[in-house]
Amino acid sequence: MPDDWMTIAPIGHVWRPENAGDLPAAFESSVKLDWLPVWVKDEQFLNMLSWTVRDEIDSEGRYCLLAEYQASVDGEVDPTSPFPSITHKQGVAAEKLRHVNIALWLAAPTALGFRAIIDASRPKGQDWSCRGVTSCPGVEPLGDYRLAQHDSAALSRAKSLYPALRDLSRDNSVWRAVRTLWSALTSPSLETRYILIWIGLESLFGPSSGQEVSFRIAQRISLFLRDDRVDRAECFKAVRSAYTMRSKVVHGRALKKISPEKAEDQAINSEAYLREAITKLLEEPSLLVEFTDEKCRDAYLDGLALG
Repeated sequence: MPDDWMTIAPIGHVWRPENAGDLPAAFESSVKLDWLPVWVKDEQFLNMLSWTVRDEIDSEGRYCLLAEYQASVDGEVDPTSPFPSITHKQGVAAEKLRHVNIALWLAAPTALGFRAIIDASRPKGQDWSCRGVTSCPGVEPLGDYRLAQHDSAALSRAKSLYPALRDLSRDNSVWRAVRTLWSALTSPSLETRYILIWIGLESLFGPSSGQEVSFRIAQRISLFLRDDRVDRAECFKAVRSAYTMRSKVVHGRALKKISPEKAEDQAINSEAYLREAITKLLEEPSLLVEFTDEKCRDAYLDGLALG
């Protein structure tokens, strides 16, 4: 008979939901944003964690992302896995938690993230026991959203984004943008983060011809994200400025004339463009189809410029 299993990602103690009554928030029947189970604070679990993660959990850690399932053995194959390269149940559960974290960030940028994934099992009639702990990089929040919270509307939006994100086909520009976004959000280096954000933006808006790149990317982003002519002009100017900084970082030039505050502002603005674009694509299936084929994507974006 299979045992009960749970894969848990404890959330850092900085994050709080705006309304604790929204929990548990289910993203699918067995995948939730929830209160941290009390048994995770038992010594057998805490002793498996790094001191940083242990301190967060042991002191003020209250919440987690978790996935519940049944398995007879560690590494049992999951025939329903939505992820082509991940087949075992524990890996599928962990990947779903990462997708929930991305959906939550897309719905509202906050500090919500995790630095460890815990696998636990419980044979019938017995207590939970730790089966393994995997360390992972957590979200590194920028600017005002270091202390931001998810309200009820943001949680609801994240739930609607999650299925489209989980079921997104691989090997296309949208998936590459999502993948690089996650790498960017978990990077402690602002320069690396900035480059990754722009890899994501260029995978969505970069022209395949490679001509007039900065102009065409700025034009495409502003036309795609803004409806009003004045807003488009402002967005175009801001994207050109952000692209200039991107070129300096990529080519290893010293950013002597850019203050740390200005550099972070540029990173926040560029993240906002990528976040808006990915969210719009996930929420509009017809657009998503256009962007999953390179030729269709280019034709669609060129069509925006032609009006």
